[in-house]
Amino acid sequence: MNKPLPSAITSLLIAFLALVFPVVHAYATPSLLFDKTSVSVPQNTTFTVTININVDINNTVQSSRATLLYAAGDLDVVQVADGHFFPSFAQANDPTNGLLEITGYTTSAGTGSTAFGQLATVTFKAKKWSGSSMLSFGCTASGHDTNILSINGQNILNCGQTNTVAISYTGENTPTNTPTPTIPLGTTPTVTPTPTPGQSGNTIPTCVTLSSNTSLAVGTPLAVTFTCSGVDPDGYINAAEFTFGDNTSDTIYKNAGSPGSISTTHTYTTIGTLGPTCRVRDNNNVFSTSTNDCKRIIVINPKPVNVVAASYYQRVIAAGEKGSVIPVPVITPTPEVVTIVYETPTPIAPTVIPTLSLQPTKNPLENLVWWIVGSFVAILAAVLLLRRKNPPPPPYIQPPPAPPAV
Repeated sequence: MNKPLPSAITSLLIAFLALVFPVVHAYATPSLLFDKTSVSVPQNTTFTVTININVDINNTVQSSRATLLYAAGDLDVVQVADGHFFPSFAQANDPTNGLLEITGYTTSAGTGSTAFGQLATVTFKAKKWSGSSMLSFGCTASGHDTNILSINGQNILNCGQTNTVAISYTGENTPTNTPTPTIPLGTTPTVTPTPTPGQSGNTIPTCVTLSSNTSLAVGTPLAVTFTCSGVDPDGYINAAEFTFGDNTSDTIYKNAGSPGSISTTHTYTTIGTLGPTCRVRDNNNVFSTSTNDCKRIIVINPKPVNVVAASYYQRVIAAGEKGSVIPVPVITPTPEVVTIVYETPTPIAPTVIPTLSLQPTKNPLENLVWWIVGSFVAILAAVLLLRRKNPPPPPYIQPPPAPPAV
């Protein structure tokens, strides 16, 4: 006896699983990664490291900050090149503490960058001939240093999606000595004096760094305190010129010494991504040149919106005052005022972000189509299995009549 029931149940189970687990889409996790994980370099030799950024095609981001930590006694930052992933770029280096901050950003509201590319390329020079050190991203659980900000101002970078570079120093690389030319006897050598930069023998001051007490905030007015630091080898710093990135500027006069720092507080009333800068002036009234070391990025997002929905009775009173009539609902609503407060986005990285996120399709029409197709396939498979296990009997053929008796 044929038993088609188990096979039919198996087919139905397969179809049911196809309906329960709909189509899924894979998304890449946002990341900031060095293009290498190790490098060997002799003393007095340079090497480059590229910072690759990947935000996936499903994310649009307004800015990204990469804070690099390096051994200040072992390495010098020679050059920082824009990777052109964002339309605007800035960098600031603190060679004393081994801190390099690189920021790419867009200033157009509601727009940003997507997919993947290069944030920047950094060239370092080795200062030591033996030992090792580490190059890493300064990233914490709160994400306030290295981050990737969406167009809503939320940090979508998990610190686990960064890496490090192990640097080993492989000996001394002594440059080839050029022999000193021999001066014939009786000949007076010609000495060309080295010109001193600046005005009238003055050395131009150098702006070292620009710092701020915040770089990401919500809502205006926003008061931000900036500190501009500089050095003057042959004098002292007596002023600092601040440009705040919102078409305003201010010059603060103060005898700060050398090295010296001058601070000021500016109140922003503009929403968006702003690029403040500064430069210092010495006692000979000579300003330093504008460099990326004295640039910052300030991101100010809009405040949350409070929406108040008036009750039914408030609408009746308002309509009566205007002389209009509103329809009376069948069910009388409760005379309450409902306040909807949208949650303020906070730049906090998620606790755990898997390397690959699978999210089910949320389109109800697509799910309905899959359910109908799956049901049809299941029924068809069950019918075919039943017909195969129990083929129909052959048609009945009536025997011919017997010949008549003689």
